[in-house]
Amino acid sequence: MAKTTLGTREKLGYACGEMGNTIVFSFVNSIIQKYYTDVVGLTAASVMILFIVARIWDAINDPIWGGFMDSRKPTASGRYKKWMVRMAVPLALAVVFLFVRFPGLSQSQCLVYAYASYIMFGMMYTTTQIPYGSLSSVMTNDPDSTSQLSLLRSVGGVVIGLFPMIVCSMIFTTKNGVTSYNGSLMRTSSIVFSCAMVVFYVICYFSVTERIRPADRPRQKGRVWTIIGFLFKDRAFIAICIAGMLLLASNMFTQTYYLYLFNSYFNASGLYLAVNVATYLPIIFVLPFMGKIVRKIGKSEICAGGMLFAGAVQVILYFIHTSSPWVFIAFTFISSLGMVFFILEVWAMVNDVIDYVEVKKHFREEATTYAFFMFTRKLGQTIAGILATAALIWIKYQSGSAVQTAETVSGMYSIAIIIPAVLYIAIGLVLWLMYPITRSEMEKLQVEKEAIRGKV
Repeated sequence: MAKTTLGTREKLGYACGEMGNTIVFSFVNSIIQKYYTDVVGLTAASVMILFIVARIWDAINDPIWGGFMDSRKPTASGRYKKWMVRMAVPLALAVVFLFVRFPGLSQSQCLVYAYASYIMFGMMYTTTQIPYGSLSSVMTNDPDSTSQLSLLRSVGGVVIGLFPMIVCSMIFTTKNGVTSYNGSLMRTSSIVFSCAMVVFYVICYFSVTERIRPADRPRQKGRVWTIIGFLFKDRAFIAICIAGMLLLASNMFTQTYYLYLFNSYFNASGLYLAVNVATYLPIIFVLPFMGKIVRKIGKSEICAGGMLFAGAVQVILYFIHTSSPWVFIAFTFISSLGMVFFILEVWAMVNDVIDYVEVKKHFREEATTYAFFMFTRKLGQTIAGILATAALIWIKYQSGSAVQTAETVSGMYSIAIIIPAVLYIAIGLVLWLMYPITRSEMEKLQVEKEAIRGKV
């Protein structure tokens, strides 16, 4: 099979899909926990249980939807992208309903509504994310083009993700140690971001082409769970799932917890945006050289080294224990110089794993494989929520209180450093010790993959 290179229009169109994903995902996950604790008035423990229950349901829902995607026969437009755009409006409605407050509801009724709306959001997000995530593996068989798609996807997500962070820093503001909430901005933002998400998905739909058509096979009862059983035995798949899960856990934890940290510890809510910009700004410096670095060193090698470097910088920041938000932001930037390698390459590595499984296990189910990877990322989201909640409980954070005690404020800093440091180092070790697709193995994989597809 000849390699298929992609044009600029198609690459940018594909990136628009990730911009649609991120603009709602970043908004919801940056602010949902603080919204539940400080606005709805739910306890931190009840929010943690909500996140756990939602992930238990995802363990059932996500593989089912992935199997459904793989069971669809390709049409003239392909198998995946039509479902991405079909489910865009239901996802938009789910986002809006997350932040609707009905007057007169008791605390128990508010909790029930939170369960219903949050679980529905997770289900609708799955229906768009799995078909979108499966697209890159059927758009091209050229590994360089796949890597470029991963880079553009990551960059598009980072750029658009700054807008929700700007809004989040305006929804909750601190003045003289007192935190206030702008409900009107919250509701308006949820509508605007949801509409933007639909537009991005539509652009993606009309820009990309599904070229690689898998051979039709009869669907077998229980095939989804059989495939998952195979995947659980695959070292590459397990490693990328663990690393991807911990990456999202670290990113979601900092996005959530820094909102508390900059409001209460630094008393500088306006700088919440600055620390998030510092987290992703290194992409600008790394991106022009990323292709050369990957070809010379290897994806897994540079990602593992970068994450270990990021963890080491966090350890230094812990011992400094600064009270200056600008010093904290500067160290965040330095740490992110290591972390951005994995952020940029994670999606290309997922595609590499799909190819690896195809060669080693002789089956290729993009949506089912991607569905389970997405489920582990949702586990990362839940881990972030649990860690943030446990941290708030540990420091005795008072939900709904505009002012926190001195003991609570002083405990915020250490936790804000220790948890990301541990997660970064864990990711580096997983990629270094567990992930088998090194640079030399990747070269062999490409030859074997093309031999298999040539026969098909």
